[in-house]
Amino acid sequence: MFRCVSSKCIFKCFFTTQHNIYHASIYTKVRGDKEREREEEKKRRNTVGGGR
Repeated sequence: MFRCVSSKCIFKCFFTTQHNIYHASIYTKVRGDKEREREEEKKRRNTVGGGR
């Protein structure tokens, strides 16, 4: 058992491996979304700036 230190976790608790996996999947998903957003933003800027 480890102490849950994730700020996003609503359980300020001790968590099992199951809980840990749950956290890991959420973390990777969120990080992936952020990366995608950044890429989209870059594309949008390029289109707007060079579309004259």
